[in-house]
Amino acid sequence: MNVIVIISMLVFGVDQGIKALVFSFLPYQRGQVMIPHFFELLHVHNFGAAWNLFSGNRLFLIIVTFFFLGMIYY
Repeated sequence: MNVIVIISMLVFGVDQGIKALVFSFLPYQRGQVMIPHFFELLHVHNFGAAWNLFSGNRLFLIIVTFFFLGMIYY
């Protein structure tokens, strides 16, 4: 297996695991300080892309995603 694929799968798994933990243990719109004055986890919902960009345009985001996946595969 390609090293990039393995690293991508690992990063994806860690990301999904952290999201599951936040969803399970952190109430909505509440935070947990991890490192004082530096890092805090906050449970919020993002319905768009990065930083809520294109919020409400789910079809556009799906089309763009499949386009770029096709470009990467090609």
